[in-house]
Amino acid sequence: MAILDWLREFNIFTVMIRLFFAFILAGIVGFERQKKGHAAGLRTHILVCIGATLTTLTGIYISEILKYSSDPMRIGAQVVSGIGFIGAGTILVTRGTHVRGLTTAAGLWATAAIGLCLGAGFYEGAILSTLLIAVVISTMKSLDRVLNRKSKYIEVYIEIKGSENVNAVLDSLAALNVDISDTDITPARSNVSGNVGISLFMSAKSKTALDEKKILEYIRAIDNVDIVLVCE
Repeated sequence: MAILDWLREFNIFTVMIRLFFAFILAGIVGFERQKKGHAAGLRTHILVCIGATLTTLTGIYISEILKYSSDPMRIGAQVVSGIGFIGAGTILVTRGTHVRGLTTAAGLWATAAIGLCLGAGFYEGAILSTLLIAVVISTMKSLDRVLNRKSKYIEVYIEIKGSENVNAVLDSLAALNVDISDTDITPARSNVSGNVGISLFMSAKSKTALDEKKILEYIRAIDNVDIVLVCE
């Protein structure tokens, strides 16, 4: 406990230790994002955490060293709202209602919170939260897939030959008791259907748990349908 009490003191050595921990702990979180090719990867997470740590340290320095009468956490508190600007840049809204980047944005926000903990000398909270965050973003994606398979919502990309076949596809889906919304019809993205190909983005909702495999097989069996993909 004596070592831990010393680590909570504010001096050049503990400042270096806290910044070092910010580098290591943020690297653990950022490594998983980097490995999966996300825009906010290793460097972004490390910079966010070091910045948050330094912000908290600056507040403590102003209060304890310069002896200004101010709340040492006042500067660090701005990180919580400020990190939203970076996190928003990682969120993409694709066709329909599909959103990507929420996990990365949440990871950046959590990494900033880790930095605030380290800057204040709350090592236990920073280390434990890093381990929990690493577990969540690296091992729980499989659980997401299981839950999504039981979801009543699905987003589908379809390429068909000619606009005259769009109604036939929609009618066939209606026969499966599937409601269609957020439909977007554009020229085909691939060359499979030729120059007259039509691409169809849509969100589908079923009254029961949606059997994704069954839906895809059924659509593929429809005449003049060339490509059927689930939007990830």
